[in-house]
Order: sequence, then structure tokens, then C-alpha cells
Amino acid sequence: PGREALNTALELRPDYAEARALNAEFLRAQAKYAEAREEIDRTLALNPESGAAHFQMGLLYIEEGEMRRALQSFWLSLLDNPTLPDAHQFVANVFSQMNMPLSAQPHLIRLEKVHAFRGRDLERPGFGPR
Repeated sequence: PGREALNTALELRPDYAEARALNAEFLRAQAKYAEAREEIDRTLALNPESGAAHFQMGLLYIEEGEMRRALQSFWLSLLDNPTLPDAHQFVANVFSQMNMPLSAQPHLIRLEKVHAFRGRDLERPGFGPR
């Protein structure tokens, strides 16, 4: 049902940037990376500040091993929504993978605050158990 609703939304409003970003997420999850990139490009043409599109692009860059480009996309995502936990999580993960734990630390702290607010516990990626 969700996919059908998304297709209907895109048929009715092909200029709906956030629906296009969601479509890119579906395509990326199916490992249709070239199609996902095209959809992200369409989304950014409609809304260059789309945090959702920049976030999806960051995930594609991770798939391609382009960590610095992934960081740039996640930063752009955070400009649109500075409290987006997933973007902070991936920024921290990328910094950890690049062996830059001090750069990851502020994002982990932000995540801990978000999760504490939501009443959840958080494992710290790249730092082992507490």
C-alpha cells in the first residue's frame, strides 16, 4: 500500500520533491543505485535544500566507498534539519570509519541527547561497549 500511494502521489504531482526523495529511498533499498541517483538528482533540481535527498545521496556515497562525499551530503542534510538523528548517526559512523573518533564525538553526544529524550539507549558506533 505504501509504494502504491507513493506512485499515485508522483503521478499526481511529479514536482513533489519529498515524494521523489522517498522514491529514491525505495530504489536504493532495492540496490537500484543508478535509478536512485537519478531520482535524487530530480529531487535536488526541484528543491536543492532537500535534506531527505542529501541524506539519501550520502547513503549512496557510502555504498560506493566515497566517505568524504558522504560526509558532505550528510552535512547538507543537517543544514535542512539539524536535529535529524539518522544524519548524526551516519556522520559519526563515517568519521569512525575514517579513524577520526574526535570528529565523531559531537555527533555521538547529540545522538545520546536525542535518545535520552526519547527514552532509548544508544550504542556508540566505533567505540565499543561503554
